[in-house]
Amino acid sequence: MRDISLSFEDSDPLQLALFRAEFLEQPPPVSDSGSEGVGAATLPGGMLYAADHRVAFVHIHKTAGMSTIEALRAAMPDLAHLPELPAAHYPMTDLFRVLRERGEDPFDTRVVTVVCHPMAHAVSIYEYWRSAKIPRRDRQLPHVARTRRLSFPDFLEQVLTEDQFAQHLLVDGTVPDNVTILRRESLSRDVRHFVRDVTGDDHDIDVYVRNQTEHRPVTDYVDEHTLGRIEASYDWTFASGLYRPDVIPEEERNVTVGEQDDSPSVTSRLRRLLARPLGR
Repeated sequence: MRDISLSFEDSDPLQLALFRAEFLEQPPPVSDSGSEGVGAATLPGGMLYAADHRVAFVHIHKTAGMSTIEALRAAMPDLAHLPELPAAHYPMTDLFRVLRERGEDPFDTRVVTVVCHPMAHAVSIYEYWRSAKIPRRDRQLPHVARTRRLSFPDFLEQVLTEDQFAQHLLVDGTVPDNVTILRRESLSRDVRHFVRDVTGDDHDIDVYVRNQTEHRPVTDYVDEHTLGRIEASYDWTFASGLYRPDVIPEEERNVTVGEQDDSPSVTSRLRRLLARPLGR
């Protein structure tokens, strides 16, 4: 995945709608007729549900969610936001609650979501909250205002202290069997497989990751302290086997921690940390 800054022309309504949906954390505008505004290609925001296909998408922030929505809607145009959950990000428990209130069994719905390596996730959140892309009004939010004053290690110590994936995905302490977890580093392939399983058709899907915040390679942020904090905060993600704390997928930033053993940022103490059993 490339390090890029968001850039678009003011005359491009789709890009502007994507920017509003991802960064202002609100759905794109809806026209008076009830269909999405800014043209037919406009993407919905909020918790997404395709009634015909019985598919829901749980959007975890800074995991290429808007890009995934765009790809899923190409194959499932009935994917639209649930009016009961109009903001950008909700946990699985809220989706299950709304489906039950509608008289539907949430376990009969195929739920899909996207995750990434926790270190890459933390860097994406940190740099976005510190960037000029975040709306001015959101810069006054306590967690954002604090992050904009903090170094990355202090951000991990004081702000990002909970497993973001566990908060979104766990229902009664576990991930339900009807949930499919895609990985950001193999997103195009994973989306194609998921869509084929749902629709029975092969779709030519190539997910272009939008709305990235420019930052240095993820491994530039790694040292013994930051890796230890990530391992502690994202304890469920690592214990589940989704990722190893010591290996950042090559696709995320074209490097793993192990490949940097000779760099100044990876010390002998870090190598000992990476070699120890998880959770000790």
